[in-house]
Amino acid sequence: MHQVRGLVQRSSAATLRLLEKNVTPHDVRTCFIDTVFVDGFGAASAVQLLHPVALQQLLAELPKSEALVCVQEARKVVLASKNDIAPIGTWLKNSNHLLCVKDTTQHTVTELRCRQSRFLAKTEGRLMAHDFSLVEAFAHRLLTREIPQQEEKELFLPDEVAMYRGVVEELVRLNPQAALALAMNTKLPSLGSGASAALAALVNLDVPAATLFFLESFSAKDEMSAASETCATQVAVCLRNKLWELREVSADDPKRAALRESLATACRFNVDPGVVFPTDAGAIQRWGSQFLHEEMWPMERGRVISDIVRRKRLMPRRVSLDCLSNWCLTDLERKWVSAMLEGGQGTNMIGGSDTAVYRSALSCVLKDPKRCLVDSRLLRQYALLLKRGELEPSHSSFPHFIEECGECHGNDERPEELNFLMPPQSSPSQSSSLESQTLMDALVALAPQCSYWRTLLAEKQEGVEAFVAPQGHIHVTVKLPRVHECVEAAMQAARSSPTSSFSFASCLPVIFEDNDILVLNKPPHLASSRHALSCTQMNDKTATDVVSLILASTKNGETTRGVFRQGQVHRLDAETSGCLVMAKTDCAADSLRHQMGTSAAYSQCNKVYLALCAVMEPDLRRIPLRGVLRDPMDPKIYTKYRVIRFFRKARVALLECRIQQGKKHQIRRHLAAAGLPILQDVEHGGAACTTPLIDRVALHAAALTLVHPRTAEVVTFVAPLAMDFAETIRQLQ
Repeated sequence: MHQVRGLVQRSSAATLRLLEKNVTPHDVRTCFIDTVFVDGFGAASAVQLLHPVALQQLLAELPKSEALVCVQEARKVVLASKNDIAPIGTWLKNSNHLLCVKDTTQHTVTELRCRQSRFLAKTEGRLMAHDFSLVEAFAHRLLTREIPQQEEKELFLPDEVAMYRGVVEELVRLNPQAALALAMNTKLPSLGSGASAALAALVNLDVPAATLFFLESFSAKDEMSAASETCATQVAVCLRNKLWELREVSADDPKRAALRESLATACRFNVDPGVVFPTDAGAIQRWGSQFLHEEMWPMERGRVISDIVRRKRLMPRRVSLDCLSNWCLTDLERKWVSAMLEGGQGTNMIGGSDTAVYRSALSCVLKDPKRCLVDSRLLRQYALLLKRGELEPSHSSFPHFIEECGECHGNDERPEELNFLMPPQSSPSQSSSLESQTLMDALVALAPQCSYWRTLLAEKQEGVEAFVAPQGHIHVTVKLPRVHECVEAAMQAARSSPTSSFSFASCLPVIFEDNDILVLNKPPHLASSRHALSCTQMNDKTATDVVSLILASTKNGETTRGVFRQGQVHRLDAETSGCLVMAKTDCAADSLRHQMGTSAAYSQCNKVYLALCAVMEPDLRRIPLRGVLRDPMDPKIYTKYRVIRFFRKARVALLECRIQQGKKHQIRRHLAAAGLPILQDVEHGGAACTTPLIDRVALHAAALTLVHPRTAEVVTFVAPLAMDFAETIRQLQ
């Protein structure tokens, strides 16, 4: 029963498998199973589940005309089903088949009805194709349909679209000429991937002229569909597969050359490169180059590709995201994923023409929600999927999601509240009288390393609500604070210091500034960004951070407030001083995020750090003067270093470190593992690196090289040494 898959929770999977086995079809009624849907709020509804396999077995034994009547009868059963929502106790007496659904019962029942109706409509279309008079009448009815006056109203109903696609798919087998004529008509509904694949199989791919004629004939019709469902995409996939079969043949072979030329021709039509070339980054970039020219600036390239992504509704596949972002020198992922999921935030997606596109995009996103949603700060979409049960709080991305919620300085990115179901407890807490301490412990365990989450649950318990849901689940609602305490602290300090003793310039010296970027010389002991409850956690009402200071300033506050992540594209540890880049526009933020390596497979940025390290090796001659330190968890993450100077008496070395993709504490971890822990880095180097010379981790971001997001000029920014760092070097000398 594939229509119900993805709608029910894991706890009901065993019940669903049992229902699938216990069906013996005799007539249409026996192809339906009576069951009950119940959601986390206890709302339940009786539903009739269609068993597709049983129905197909029944139809296979009947003549086509009788089978068509049976399908029409089944559609009447689906459409006549009631949607009565009542407490769970109302239905338990009448059914033992209880299925817990992820979303609300109301939404799930409506979605199931649409799925079953579309399946039956497509099956009816396949059977209708055996009677050409019925096909003619159906096509005439669609062609004479009046165009609706309201633009947002669809011309064809979802069931009519499904029936049309079923007719085309079956006609390809029965009458290819009629199928082509019916499919080419642009006044009829769009083609799905199934119909497009069936039509593409009719093309003689060995004849380039035939391939080109087919592509040109369907070019107008393909513009009605998402690129992943077009005939051009399916033809390109067939050509790619034939080329793969000839991979052992010489590249000069005429047949192989003709296929390669036909594939290049197909890529000029409406194709989805992520479907045609799922792992070939070079081919995807060649596809993208047809829309760009060499004189384009990176920002302009990004706008062009983003517009194509929205217009063609391309699937957000990883290789496509990486290589096109690298090609445009900008992060396309956030806008790409947001555009694909935009329509799925409401119930209006049910039965709509973009349903298949949304589901395909959602399946791509759910493969890596941390990258696609959390790193792109699509936190409201994450919270919506969490509420709908598409994501569970036990997922590995949940702690990262909570951390990003805490560090949001604006309310546009942060969701108002979190709603999710927790699995049944192993203790007697499955009863209605749950001990709050047990529940709080379970909630803390979802993100135990996140200080924002721990502080929220400990200090804001009035915003946590929970009740027992069916089958022992616990429905939890957590309201997130709307005020960022560090921003309030910065604004309060600015209001209380009208004499400019508290000024943006005095706290954050500016190295460079234009209309797109702001480069600061961050002082030590000031965090780049803190979570929203930092003042409460630290019991310090004056605690603040760089982002909060910028938002509180009169010069850049309003500018950066509306920028993605408030302009933050990378960060430095609180005790690290030096170059910190902030974006002042969304375009600059997308470009710099890509270059900093937070969303790119290959970083374009080069960061230079200076570090004072304790020398653990007794013989200084055995210490390599330069080297490359690779991360054991990810070899692509590495730190290049060279020794600038040894201070023999103090057994301290001054090192220059270069990194591209900066991970948390990357340099500190790598140097400590190499026996060169940074001074005062007790967390990684232990007591051996303590010293009275400096009161913080002796690390300074000395220089930063990047490509300017607007001009594409390679620029390098240099930050003067902090006073304490320079004084430490002087004393060591």
